[in-house]
Amino acid sequence: MQISKTGTFEISTPSSTFVLNNVLLVPEIHQNLLLVHQFCVDNNVYFEFHLYYFLVKDYSGNVLHRGYLHDGLYQFTNNSSLPQAFSCVRSYKWHRRLGHASTPVVNQVLSLLSFPVEKNKTHNVCPECQMAKSHDLPFKTSTSISLHLLNLIFIDVWEPASVPSTTGAN
Repeated sequence: MQISKTGTFEISTPSSTFVLNNVLLVPEIHQNLLLVHQFCVDNNVYFEFHLYYFLVKDYSGNVLHRGYLHDGLYQFTNNSSLPQAFSCVRSYKWHRRLGHASTPVVNQVLSLLSFPVEKNKTHNVCPECQMAKSHDLPFKTSTSISLHLLNLIFIDVWEPASVPSTTGAN
């Protein structure tokens, strides 16, 4: 096949920009193909291929890009063509995935990833966050003093609670 031009190209993703040197423009090919070895040399990275996705990582192990398998080919997507699967992001799921982060933090992370965020959506109260906000009474100050190894042993044995929980459990 005939090569009409050669040059350098940049691929911008939400987290990184990659450089491709010696890019060949071949008008007869209708699919962009990537020489993985050359990409790794140009950007000092490595690829990790999985069943349905791949990762581009730096040599510290940081994930710089995640691509997906589509029609038998690993797709390297950039900002201009995010997969349709990401066209709607539910921030409640991301709240949980990000370790129950606050709404402003979730929205900031999603905007950094260039995902559109739901606006004016009310979410259910997160039960895990509500449980984490409940407080137990502190332990009483102990007057016991241990003089030898294993002289005093603390065991977490608890009788049924005297006060039922909001669901009626003891």
